[in-house]
Formats: sequence, structure tokens, C-alpha cells
Amino acid sequence: MSIEIEKKLFGMARYSTKFAGVGGKIKIIPEDFIVTELTENGIPATEEKLHEQGGLYLHVLVKKKNMDHHTMTKHLTRFFSVREEDIGTAGIKDKKAITYQVASIFNPKKNMRFSYAKPISHLEIWNLGKRKKGIVKGHLKGNAFEIKIRDVDFVANENEIKESLQTNKIFNYYGHQRFGCLRPINPLVGYAILKKEHRKAIDLIIGTEWLDDRDENKFRRIWNEDNNAQKILDEWSNPPLHEKLILQWLSKRPNDYSGAVSRLPKNLINLFKRSFISLLWNKYLSKRGNHENPLSGERTCKTINGKNLEIALPSKEWSRPLNEIWKEVFEEYKIDMKVFSNEKHSSRLAYLDISNLEIILGNEMMSLKFKLSKGQYATILLREVMKTDFKNYC
Repeated sequence: MSIEIEKKLFGMARYSTKFAGVGGKIKIIPEDFIVTELTENGIPATEEKLHEQGGLYLHVLVKKKNMDHHTMTKHLTRFFSVREEDIGTAGIKDKKAITYQVASIFNPKKNMRFSYAKPISHLEIWNLGKRKKGIVKGHLKGNAFEIKIRDVDFVANENEIKESLQTNKIFNYYGHQRFGCLRPINPLVGYAILKKEHRKAIDLIIGTEWLDDRDENKFRRIWNEDNNAQKILDEWSNPPLHEKLILQWLSKRPNDYSGAVSRLPKNLINLFKRSFISLLWNKYLSKRGNHENPLSGERTCKTINGKNLEIALPSKEWSRPLNEIWKEVFEEYKIDMKVFSNEKHSSRLAYLDISNLEIILGNEMMSLKFKLSKGQYATILLREVMKTDFKNYC
């Protein structure tokens, strides 16, 4: 049943391994999921040293605990008195986790001289010095993970699991968190924004309930009943910041859904759009399977684990789907190629690049350590290991 739900919500219709999953749950506590960014030189972010070059970009090591990327960015902008676009990071890390990464701040206006600071609970930063260049998206080699799976069933042994993960090509799906996990609205919102269907985008953001039982679902039902933004603001004491901005706008300007969308942070709008392309990628990979020969828009390449495939993602360079599988995916969503008119060319590997894999079994618990190349999701490797209800990956 879980695979059918994953196929519908996330486009994941296949496993790459045959062994029975160990079940269990991840992220019971943030300490169960530790992520350390690997810089372009392969050095763990935690081993980066203070190094002054001069220049306008202050580099910092950032440790966050149980905090999403947008909240982290918001607090960094306040601490350094800069704009959101002045914060540079190589990628987005997991929320319910302890994560370490390097960030850059362009021309900070305050707090320029410090060794260590804690702008807010669960957010710590260390000064790495002024540099001549900032951090940009993709400015990393990968990530190292230390993960605990609790309440496992032990239906397979660690040697069998390790051998299977190292010998099979593991599909490089985008992970559940890319889509919103227990509230997987991101790709649908992204597609609505791409098509300029702003009313639909707002209905999804405000009106979609969580898949589990949460108190805030009652406020979302209010929206679905009468679109009363002011009523929700009066009754919901602490809505998510970006939703609060939308509701405040609509309480004063009913029916201005385009304006409401414009209140969203640019990086969140981009995340929504990219999430839709991510869903298309997962659908494509599921339909494509393990065909050996490259199709149009694909090329073979060598990576850590040997032969791999690099596959082009939809972009403004496409005048039509590049092969029959993409055509089938596009037809499912009745896609007009114009929606990709602002998307730059990019590509993605078909299979995970896994290295330094260690697996240790304990008392109803499995510990894993491994490294993945940039843009690859630990939860996709864990999905192969656990083979359980997708809610246990969130």
C-alpha cells in the first residue's frame, strides 16, 4: 500500500533492492539525524578553519537544530542586518535534524567581529573570516550522514543490506521532504504558480490539511469553507510566517491572490517551482527503470560507484519533450512547455553515489554512516533500507 501512496504523492514507484525492509522510524529526536556538509574540496564543514582573505563576504559555520532553512535564513538576516538575498548557502538541509553547513553573508552591517554567537536557541554560528567570493547553490561536494533508525524489525542482517546497497544501482529520487512530506503540497503549488493560477496556489497553501491529525487543520478547514482570512488570523495565534503574510494581505485585499503570492519569499517560490520539476523527475525515473542504453537527453558518466547516467531536467532549452518517457510524463499533467521559460538548464544523476557506508545493529536500532554526492537525499537510501510507511521517513 505504501508504494502506491508514494507513487501518487511523490512519483516513487520502485525500489532498487530486493531484501525485506527493517521497518522502524527515523528522526524521533533531532540527534538521530546528523548532517555535515562537505565543501567542494570534500572537507567536512566542521573542519573549516578561520581564514581571512579580505573581501565583502563573511563566511560562517552554521549549526542548526530542529530548524528549517527559511527560519535559519531569517535569523541570519536579522543578526547581520542584511537582506535575504545577501545570505548564500550551498543547499537546504533537513529540518528535524542537527545540521552543519557553511554560509556566506554579503557585506554584513553589524556583528562583523565575533568568534562564536548564538542568535537564537538552536542556531549557532562560528566566524570563518572574510572571503572574496560568496557561497552559491551547489557550492559543495556532498553531505555526510550519521543516522539512527529506531524500532527496527531486524528482518535482514547488516551484511546483506550493505552488500545489496553497494551492488545495486539505487534510484536517485528526490526525497519526501522536497515535496512537503506529511503535507505534500509543494509541487502542486509550484505548478499552479508556473501556470499563474494564483488562486489555486493560495487555496493549496492555506487550505490543505496535514495527513496526520493536527490542531491547525481546523484553521485550514475555515479557509475551505469561506476563504475568511481575517477569521483565521483572529483564531490562529501562531500560523507559519509565510502563511501569516498571505492571510494579512488577503484580509485587507480580498481576492488579490497574485498579490498574496508576491508576499512569499523568493526562495520559497523557487522551492515550490523546483519541487514540481522534482516530481516530474521522480515520475520519469519510475517509468524509465534500469534501461542500460542512454535515451535522448541522457549520457553515460562515471562517478564514485562506477557507471551512472546524467539526465537533463526540463528547462527553457526544451521546445518539446526529449524522449517518449518525458512525453508520457508531460501528458499526465497536460504540460505546456512555456511553463519552463524561466528554468535554466540543469541535469541530475540517475543513481545515488554512496560512499563510506557503515551499518551497525543495536538493541532495536540500526545506526548508519555514509556520504552522498550533492543534491542526493539520505531518506532515499533509508527508504531502501526500511521499506515502510512513508510517514516514518518524515
